[in-house]
Amino acid sequence: MLVEWHTKAQEHWEEQLEYCADTFGVKVALDCVKTAEEKIERICKFPESGTLEPLLKDEEFTYRFVHIQKRIKLIYRFDERQQTIFIVDVWNTKMLPQHLLDRMKQP
Repeated sequence: MLVEWHTKAQEHWEEQLEYCADTFGVKVALDCVKTAEEKIERICKFPESGTLEPLLKDEEFTYRFVHIQKRIKLIYRFDERQQTIFIVDVWNTKMLPQHLLDRMKQP
């Protein structure tokens, strides 16, 4: 199974890690990385195991998420034909839901 990070998702992930490291310490940020790796490994084996993202239910693709931390969601979609997991966003749920919708419409 291939995993492809969208550029914006990678940027948002790096922002979250930087925030974690600055706010909670490097150990917490490293724990986030480890958790993300484990979650990505799981969705590679079981792509439909993530929870359907209700905010994106009306979009063209089916989006799912897994929690990396209590308030951080890794949002992805699975393309069965390409056998690829597309990680489309890393979203802090403290943000207004409209921010996620707006970010998904950006190129």
